[in-house]
Amino acid sequence: RQINSLSSDFEQPTVLKANLAYEMELGIGDLVGGAELLLTQVEKAVTFTNVALGTPTSFLPDGRESYWLNNSTVGFNQSTGSTTGTNRNVANCIVVNTLLPFNRTTNPCAYTNAIVMGNTEKGSARNFTVFLEKPWKNNWNAKLAYTYSTADDVSPATSSVAFSNWSGRFVYNPNEEVLGRSNYEIRDRFSANASYRMNFFKNAPTTVSMYWEGRTGRPYSFAYANDANGDGQSNDLFYIPATATDVAYTAGSTAQDRAAFWNYVTSDDYLSNNLGSVAARNGASAPFVNQFDLRFSQKINFFGDKRPSEIYLDIQNVGNLINKNWGRIEEAGFPSRVQLARFTGVNGSGQYVYDVSNFYNEGTATATPPTLELRDVVAESRWSAQVGFKINF
Repeated sequence: RQINSLSSDFEQPTVLKANLAYEMELGIGDLVGGAELLLTQVEKAVTFTNVALGTPTSFLPDGRESYWLNNSTVGFNQSTGSTTGTNRNVANCIVVNTLLPFNRTTNPCAYTNAIVMGNTEKGSARNFTVFLEKPWKNNWNAKLAYTYSTADDVSPATSSVAFSNWSGRFVYNPNEEVLGRSNYEIRDRFSANASYRMNFFKNAPTTVSMYWEGRTGRPYSFAYANDANGDGQSNDLFYIPATATDVAYTAGSTAQDRAAFWNYVTSDDYLSNNLGSVAARNGASAPFVNQFDLRFSQKINFFGDKRPSEIYLDIQNVGNLINKNWGRIEEAGFPSRVQLARFTGVNGSGQYVYDVSNFYNEGTATATPPTLELRDVVAESRWSAQVGFKINF
């Protein structure tokens, strides 16, 4: 059985403790400039703790808790990288008789997971925006803005049930209450729009408008491709080797696999700058995004001046219409992670043993490293168009 949620002095989370905003505008000739600072501090955010996890049996080479019965390679299948059944610890288990040790037959698990929801005061966000605007004059206007943001939280709370929220957060240790970069942070965001009005028809102007957004890609975590700490979840932050020989490899990881894996590590901006350390939650960012939208609108007077009407054509992500490689959004798949090597134990020298057999395809003699996904659920990476008709009452 599994308990999805238990309440323990849990309070409905309050989003903001302090919300400090300051705005300023300054006019210079035909231009208007402005700035805004917004500081947010969490008062009560929700946390998720698995009280059935139990006590760690040992520690892995980088110091994180281990819940395996045996960390050594004998507990893992070195050909497939999978976990052997006998090495699964009693993690996520409250035994029937807590006075006796776990036994699969005589004293099995009564509950496999028991998630307690609580509160934390950790978490904050900082947003600073500056803009410069040219109001309508001589039939055109424009605006340029930039926003710098940072945000951190204990849990992104991406799911609808407590267990999924606990297991869907990428961690060093399972029940830790530590701040990490938020899934929702957009570090740098630029935006600009410009409109030009033409008078081809009397009292019925034609307007052409362009909007641009350029922003930092969404954050994501580098993680193991399987359960590394024995808690039953594949949400463990990846240990980045300091050198190619800092870790050992399974027999199934060929020389080509190992070379492709190390080339991937040293070629990635985040991994190469953090060799010899555990990847931070959401430490990496997807590629920068650039998208343009275009609008053509024509005022019409079918119903007289009292009910001005408009017909318009919107082309979203018009750059992708021009070139299929423009305007694309690449992101890590849900829940914002890229999975690298499989954990297959610790060898006699105290080194991690990695299965990297997925990094090279011997049949085609090509490297096959993990990649980000094209964000195209609702056509964000493709151009689209719509025609509309509007009547103002």
